[in-house]
Amino acid sequence: MTGPFPCERNTDGEQQAIKAGKTAEEIWPDEPAKAAQKDTDARCTLKIGGKVRYRPDGTPLPMIALPVFG
Repeated sequence: MTGPFPCERNTDGEQQAIKAGKTAEEIWPDEPAKAAQKDTDARCTLKIGGKVRYRPDGTPLPMIALPVFG
């Protein structure tokens, strides 16, 4: 989803805390609004889908993988 809002990235320290299993409230104790908006369980993945297309000789074309966060 794109829009007119800034893309917020986690710092290296925040990434390490998330991977260590800390909750958002533990990572941002002085920023409750930020902690409420962050999803510490979300991970990046590849989404493969859609219709399989074929070459004229009948062999399938490679599927395109889209990076998705969520």
